[in-house]
Amino acid sequence: MSKRAKIISAVVVVVAIGVSVAWSQIRTRVVEEMDRQIGLMAARGVAVTCKDRTVYGFPFRIELACADPGLTAKDGTTVSAKALRAVTLLYNPFLVIVELDGPFTLRRPDGVAVDASWKVLQASIRLGSSGPERVSIAADDLDIAASGGDRPPVKLVAAHGELHARHAADATGPFDADLAAQFDRATLTEAAKPLGPEKLDITLDATVLGVPAPGAPEPGKAWAANGGKVELRNLSLVTSKEMKVEGTGSFGPRPDGLVDGRIRLTASGLERVASGGKLSPELAAVATGFLFMGAPVETGDKRGRALDLVIEQGRLKLGKMALGTLPAVYNP
Repeated sequence: MSKRAKIISAVVVVVAIGVSVAWSQIRTRVVEEMDRQIGLMAARGVAVTCKDRTVYGFPFRIELACADPGLTAKDGTTVSAKALRAVTLLYNPFLVIVELDGPFTLRRPDGVAVDASWKVLQASIRLGSSGPERVSIAADDLDIAASGGDRPPVKLVAAHGELHARHAADATGPFDADLAAQFDRATLTEAAKPLGPEKLDITLDATVLGVPAPGAPEPGKAWAANGGKVELRNLSLVTSKEMKVEGTGSFGPRPDGLVDGRIRLTASGLERVASGGKLSPELAAVATGFLFMGAPVETGDKRGRALDLVIEQGRLKLGKMALGTLPAVYNP
């Protein structure tokens, strides 16, 4: 072996040893930080589980995998999934990619239950010096069902769904967030009855203010005490080229846990879906009432109608039409 070859071999060996030592040290720090965070959450009354935890990915990645991830809050709320995998690259440690396998379940002591499944769900988390700065979640073949209390079960099915969250630009507190969501070719039902036409494209742009700290024992009550509210910059419901409904406004919890708010709705194309047999009789009546009571407006290149959705002590009214009630954010 030539002298040059010996030098190259020696350098390769030294680099390999250095990478191995560095990776081992980083792995140790990752495990220690996970244990520390789990301990902090336990001190707040939140028990975290992550069975069969493994950390691997040598030499350039740190990958975490565990089975049956979940948590149990102090009030008895439980959250669980089938499996979790997370990865970050050593040269870009502030970006974490997470994959979660369903089914997902959430159970609350008051009987509220959420069940979700999907084909693929992936999340990306951008970290900063003080914690997550941005979180994005995307899922295909999404199926979410919620039930509980005196409310009929609600279900959302979508070919694709996305949720993006970041620290709010106009934050009043450390946990306020800007939210953006999108659901493609979605179907909404309540007690198996349609809440709109099939194959809706839904987009949402909002800011949530007064968000309580993670692990708060009574998050709904804390949100109300913080003066919490949702500022809805835009909610858009579109079905092909037939119908479009957009909404802006705000709503939030009262001190008694009920919701107050007002959302300005603007719609075009309702006459086609109201008379085309694509809505349930109840929703067709709502669409017809919107057409008769709404004020004429121009919506782009179309003419539409505008009407306020008013929420008073949880009771929903569209113009003079009563639409039912919203559940309380918390029970005082």
